[in-house]
Amino acid sequence: MKKIILITLAIFAITASASAERRNVPYASLGVTTKVDGLFASFAHPGAGAAFGFRNYNQDAFVSFTYGAEAWASVTPISEGVLWGAYAVPQIGVAIGPSGFKWHPYAGFMAGFNNETKRFNVGSKQGMSFDFGNHFTLDFATYIPNSWVGTWVTAVNIIFRF
Repeated sequence: MKKIILITLAIFAITASASAERRNVPYASLGVTTKVDGLFASFAHPGAGAAFGFRNYNQDAFVSFTYGAEAWASVTPISEGVLWGAYAVPQIGVAIGPSGFKWHPYAGFMAGFNNETKRFNVGSKQGMSFDFGNHFTLDFATYIPNSWVGTWVTAVNIIFRF
C-alpha cells in the first residue's frame, strides 16, 4: 500500500512541477462510428462522428493530468431512418509518454440529445488516444449516450490538434 501511495504522489509531483507549461490544445476530429445494441450484438450500423474541443495539459511533460471538453455529434443510418445525436462532453485523463508520442486514457460525462430517445440524455465517454508529433492523434472511444438503455456507439477518430 505504501508503494502505491508513493507512486501516486510521485506522479502528481511530476505533473504539478511542470504545470507552468500547461496550455489549452484545441482540436477537431472526424471519425467512423458504429452503433451497438446489447452486449453481444454485431457492428451492423456504421456511421460518422465529428467533434471540436480542447485538452489542457503539458505536451512536454512525461506524465500530465489532462482535462478538457468537446462538442460531439454523430449520424448513423439505421433501417428505421437516421439516428443522430449532439452532446457536450467534459473529460479528464492522463497523458503519458515522451514529447512527440503520448498515450492518453480518458473518461468523461456526456449530456445532450438524440433522436432515438427524443429527449435530453446523460451518459459517459471513455477511451484512449495516441498523440503523434504536434498535430496528429488517433483516438478510440466508446460513447454511451443514454445510461439506462443498452445502446452505445464505438468510434475511431482522427484528431487534428491546432
